[in-house]
Amino acid sequence: MSELFDGYRSSYGEAVEGSIRFSGLKHDFFLRAKAELLRRLIVEQDLRRGRAG
Repeated sequence: MSELFDGYRSSYGEAVEGSIRFSGLKHDFFLRAKAELLRRLIVEQDLRRGRAG
């Protein structure tokens, strides 16, 4: 599996930009959105387990 990822080592940024160009938004917008989603999921899981904050 690592060979697949290694193939993008030099062109990852271009691949990402090419896939999101249609949106007119920058890569950091999507990074922030994913980070916020992960944060919410972690908080939700902690609340389900009875751990707050």
